[in-house]
Amino acid sequence: MTGGKLLKDLLVKTSEKAGFLYSTVLGNTVQYAIILITILIAVNQVGINTGILTDLIDIIIAAILLGAALAFGLGAKTSISNILASYYLQNRYKEGQFVKIDDTEGRIIQITNVAVIIDSAQGQVSVPAKRFSENNSILMNQKDSEK
Repeated sequence: MTGGKLLKDLLVKTSEKAGFLYSTVLGNTVQYAIILITILIAVNQVGINTGILTDLIDIIIAAILLGAALAFGLGAKTSISNILASYYLQNRYKEGQFVKIDDTEGRIIQITNVAVIIDSAQGQVSVPAKRFSENNSILMNQKDSEK
Protein backbone atom coordinates (compact mmCIF):
# COMPACT_ATOMS: atom_id res chain seq x y z
CA MET A 1 0.00 0.00 0.00
CA THR A 2 1.44 3.36 -0.99
CA GLY A 3 1.72 6.34 1.32
CA GLY A 4 -0.88 8.24 -0.72
CA LYS A 5 -3.43 5.44 -0.47
CA LEU A 6 -2.75 5.03 3.26
CA LEU A 7 -3.24 8.74 3.91
CA LYS A 8 -6.34 8.77 1.69
CA ASP A 9 -7.96 5.91 3.64
CA LEU A 10 -7.11 7.52 6.96
CA LEU A 11 -8.47 10.89 5.84
CA VAL A 12 -11.68 9.41 4.41
CA LYS A 13 -12.45 7.40 7.55
CA THR A 14 -11.71 10.33 9.84
CA SER A 15 -13.73 12.83 7.84
CA GLU A 16 -16.69 10.42 7.53
CA LYS A 17 -16.74 10.05 11.33
CA ALA A 18 -16.65 13.84 11.61
CA GLY A 19 -19.64 14.08 9.25
CA PHE A 20 -18.06 15.72 6.19
CA LEU A 21 -20.11 15.21 3.05
CA TYR A 22 -17.32 14.99 0.48
CA SER A 23 -14.80 12.90 2.37
CA THR A 24 -13.93 10.69 -0.63
CA VAL A 25 -13.26 13.74 -2.82
CA LEU A 26 -10.97 15.13 -0.15
CA GLY A 27 -9.20 11.78 0.17
CA ASN A 28 -8.71 11.44 -3.58
CA THR A 29 -7.37 14.99 -3.81
CA VAL A 30 -4.80 14.31 -1.10
CA GLN A 31 -3.78 11.01 -2.72
CA TYR A 32 -3.24 12.59 -6.14
CA ALA A 33 -1.37 15.52 -4.62
CA ILE A 34 1.03 13.13 -2.89
CA ILE A 35 1.53 11.17 -6.12
CA LEU A 36 2.19 14.40 -8.05
CA ILE A 37 4.69 15.64 -5.47
CA THR A 38 6.45 12.25 -5.50
CA ILE A 39 6.71 12.31 -9.30
CA LEU A 40 8.11 15.87 -9.25
CA ILE A 41 10.74 14.91 -6.68
CA ALA A 42 11.70 11.79 -8.67
CA VAL A 43 11.99 13.71 -11.95
CA ASN A 44 14.08 16.39 -10.25
CA GLN A 45 16.39 13.73 -8.77
CA VAL A 46 16.97 12.29 -12.25
CA GLY A 47 18.29 15.69 -13.28
CA ILE A 48 15.40 17.09 -15.33
CA ASN A 49 14.56 20.73 -14.58
CA THR A 50 11.03 20.86 -13.13
CA GLY A 51 10.88 24.64 -12.70
CA ILE A 52 8.35 25.24 -15.49
CA LEU A 53 6.19 22.34 -14.34
CA THR A 54 6.12 23.51 -10.73
CA ASP A 55 5.31 27.06 -11.86
CA LEU A 56 2.42 25.71 -13.94
CA ILE A 57 1.12 23.71 -10.98
CA ASP A 58 1.38 26.80 -8.76
CA ILE A 59 -0.65 28.82 -11.27
CA ILE A 60 -3.34 26.12 -11.51
CA ILE A 61 -3.62 25.82 -7.72
CA ALA A 62 -3.76 29.61 -7.35
CA ALA A 63 -6.53 29.83 -9.97
CA ILE A 64 -8.55 27.12 -8.23
CA LEU A 65 -8.16 28.77 -4.81
CA LEU A 66 -9.00 32.21 -6.21
CA GLY A 67 -12.13 30.81 -7.84
CA ALA A 68 -13.16 29.11 -4.60
CA ALA A 69 -12.55 32.30 -2.59
CA LEU A 70 -14.55 34.36 -5.07
CA ALA A 71 -17.43 31.87 -5.04
CA PHE A 72 -17.45 31.80 -1.24
CA GLY A 73 -17.31 35.59 -1.02
CA LEU A 74 -20.18 36.09 -3.44
CA GLY A 75 -22.22 33.29 -1.88
CA ALA A 76 -21.80 34.60 1.67
CA LYS A 77 -22.47 38.25 0.81
CA THR A 78 -26.01 38.29 2.20
CA SER A 79 -25.10 36.40 5.36
CA ILE A 80 -22.12 38.63 6.08
CA SER A 81 -24.14 41.79 5.53
CA ASN A 82 -26.79 40.48 7.97
CA ILE A 83 -24.14 39.62 10.57
CA LEU A 84 -22.53 43.07 10.33
CA ALA A 85 -25.89 44.84 10.41
CA SER A 86 -26.93 42.83 13.46
CA TYR A 87 -23.75 43.86 15.27
CA TYR A 88 -24.48 47.56 14.77
CA LEU A 89 -28.21 47.04 15.32
CA GLN A 90 -27.61 45.74 18.86
CA ASN A 91 -26.14 49.12 19.79
CA ARG A 92 -29.29 50.94 18.75
CA TYR A 93 -32.15 48.58 19.53
CA LYS A 94 -32.81 46.41 22.58
CA GLU A 95 -35.19 43.55 23.22
CA GLY A 96 -38.58 44.77 24.42
CA GLN A 97 -38.57 47.99 22.35
CA PHE A 98 -41.31 48.71 19.85
CA VAL A 99 -40.21 49.26 16.27
CA LYS A 100 -41.69 49.74 12.84
CA ILE A 101 -39.82 48.76 9.70
CA ASP A 102 -41.63 48.89 6.36
CA ASP A 103 -45.04 47.34 7.02
CA THR A 104 -43.95 45.37 10.10
CA GLU A 105 -44.65 46.84 13.51
CA GLY A 106 -44.24 45.28 16.91
CA ARG A 107 -42.07 44.51 19.94
CA ILE A 108 -38.56 43.13 19.52
CA ILE A 109 -38.43 39.66 21.06
CA GLN A 110 -34.87 38.76 20.11
CA ILE A 111 -31.94 40.11 18.13
CA THR A 112 -30.04 37.16 16.63
CA ASN A 113 -26.79 37.20 14.69
CA VAL A 114 -28.61 37.66 11.37
CA ALA A 115 -32.18 38.76 12.11
CA VAL A 116 -34.53 40.57 14.45
CA ILE A 117 -37.56 38.63 15.73
CA ILE A 118 -40.54 40.96 16.10
CA ASP A 119 -43.82 40.06 17.82
CA SER A 120 -46.37 41.78 15.58
CA ALA A 121 -50.12 41.63 15.11
CA GLN A 122 -49.59 39.01 12.38
CA GLY A 123 -47.43 36.85 14.69
CA GLN A 124 -43.68 36.52 15.11
CA VAL A 125 -41.83 37.99 12.15
CA SER A 126 -38.15 37.43 11.39
CA VAL A 127 -36.74 40.55 9.77
CA PRO A 128 -33.23 40.32 8.26
CA ALA A 129 -30.90 42.64 10.15
CA LYS A 130 -29.65 44.36 6.99
CA ARG A 131 -33.17 45.70 6.33
CA PHE A 132 -32.72 47.94 9.38
CA SER A 133 -29.74 49.63 7.76
CA GLU A 134 -31.17 49.67 4.22
CA ASN A 135 -34.73 50.84 5.02
CA ASN A 136 -36.24 53.40 7.34
CA SER A 137 -36.89 51.97 10.77
CA ILE A 138 -38.75 53.77 13.54
CA LEU A 139 -38.13 53.29 17.25
CA MET A 140 -41.62 53.83 18.65
CA ASN A 141 -42.76 54.83 22.10
CA GLN A 142 -44.78 52.14 23.82
CA LYS A 143 -47.73 54.58 24.03
CA ASP A 144 -47.64 55.08 20.24
CA SER A 145 -47.76 51.36 19.57
CA GLU A 146 -50.83 50.82 21.78
CA LYS A 147 -52.94 53.37 19.87
